[in-house]
Amino acid sequence: MKKSNYSREEVLSIGLGAVAIILMMFLLYNQWTALQEGHAAIDRERASLYKTQASYRGLKQLESRAEQMQEKLNEFNKAFPGSPAEDLLINDISNMATAAGGDLLQVQFAEHITRKKYMEMPVTIDLKINYTGMIDMLDYMQNGPRALRIEEFTMRGGDQMSPGISANIKTTAFYTD
Repeated sequence: MKKSNYSREEVLSIGLGAVAIILMMFLLYNQWTALQEGHAAIDRERASLYKTQASYRGLKQLESRAEQMQEKLNEFNKAFPGSPAEDLLINDISNMATAAGGDLLQVQFAEHITRKKYMEMPVTIDLKINYTGMIDMLDYMQNGPRALRIEEFTMRGGDQMSPGISANIKTTAFYTD
């Protein structure tokens, strides 16, 4: 029997060296995996940051438009108030007639009509006005603060320049229920 050329200490040293190399490779593998997981976590956080920044920019844009949107909401609430607000409507019509150079004679309200999400309030307006004032009055009604739909208007008496024209306007005002 032939004895091996390696002594017991050499075999032990080679074995311990191999175990040390295997242990170092295992530790390097663990470090490499942890590094990859760290990079993946950074990428996820970066994506989350970009998404949050985009949301923030969107909110800042909305904030900059908030005042404009509030004004539009106020205009809408004036055009379609939450109640009939007949006194305010009469005041608006009176101001329109005065601005058009006419005299408001009478405002009559008919029975309100229920629709799905709003109410219609038929209104009849009688006034004395001249022809150009009548054109202005119709313009004021179409572009005034309250939403009005002009159904019909009639004029009687006088000619285009006569201040004595009688006008009757049938219109519908709206309000939310």
